[in-house]
Amino acid sequence: MLDFAMYITMLTAISLSLFLLSRIKLVPSKKTGLILRRRQFYRPISPGLHFVVPFVERMVLYDVHRKLSLNREIIEVDDEPRMSISLLVLYDVVDEKDFHDAQVDQFMRSMIVEVTKKYIMNYGTQSISEQKFALQARIKGAILEKVVEWGIQLNSIDLLSALAIQETFLA
Repeated sequence: MLDFAMYITMLTAISLSLFLLSRIKLVPSKKTGLILRRRQFYRPISPGLHFVVPFVERMVLYDVHRKLSLNREIIEVDDEPRMSISLLVLYDVVDEKDFHDAQVDQFMRSMIVEVTKKYIMNYGTQSISEQKFALQARIKGAILEKVVEWGIQLNSIDLLSALAIQETFLA
């Protein structure tokens, strides 16, 4: 009877040890992690080894260096397609909580579309390929106003193409 109890105790101790060891997580050097408790942001974690409390915490990894790519995004003004833009935004996450809470990629995309719509409404699309640096500067300015709120650092914005959609093609 004593041998059976000893085997059960050893098996339980080994199982518990393996379970606790499985809760040690590694965050790679080019990523950062967020600890979530009850699906809410709890704290950021830096690269390295970390212990995640079982059944209470969950770890989410994401890249510190991020990019938002718009490829041939159609900009509509008054429900008519007026322009197609391709844009690449490179940025780094500085404040994990603000970045996570703000859903930056979605809001950045919608901001870029709105800034471009206003630009089209003010200046039209006649010589947009010649004025793409002015449009890029307006988009960059709009994003720079939000970097602190979003918890990011802007690295670069490249307006790859801005093409007016001709009304003759729409018919």
